[in-house]
Amino acid sequence: MTISESIKRYIQSEKGKATAKAWRESDAGKASIARRKAKYKASAKGKLKIKAYRKSEKAKVNRAKCRQAPEQKAMAALWERKWVQTEKGKESLTHSSAKYAKTPKGKITRARSASKRKKDMGYNSINTKFEDSDGHHLNKSDVVFIPTELHKSIWHRQINPTSMKLINDVAFEWLCTQEAL
Repeated sequence: MTISESIKRYIQSEKGKATAKAWRESDAGKASIARRKAKYKASAKGKLKIKAYRKSEKAKVNRAKCRQAPEQKAMAALWERKWVQTEKGKESLTHSSAKYAKTPKGKITRARSASKRKKDMGYNSINTKFEDSDGHHLNKSDVVFIPTELHKSIWHRQINPTSMKLINDVAFEWLCTQEAL
């Protein structure tokens, strides 16, 4: 029996399997395996195999299975939130948004969005502009100038009647105190 045959028999024995498993689970074994995997992935042969696998039907099926697992969904969502905050993520989002904006569907979406923001907002001024003031639209046509700090104190938008009522009440109250002076 040659040395290679005796080694092969030992590796296939229960004792050999247990020893190999213990080594794989040790820190030194994990580090060694990680180095070998990294070296293989960096090699030309490894890159070709990985590329071929990613394109294969088996890889697609495995990815689909993994995505359905609840813990994978949670991890993917977390990773995506973190990735979007990186420079590369922000750049990628900007790039994909620009590409989408050039498609027919993207052009329609962008036009809808722009038209929503440019609705007929008139400019019928109730009082005169002064330093550190913002023009606040009470409705679609009437504007009252109020202090910037007061205007920013209540978040509001035209399509939200609750917030508009709050800011309008504050603006009228301030306007009444100014006219009384």
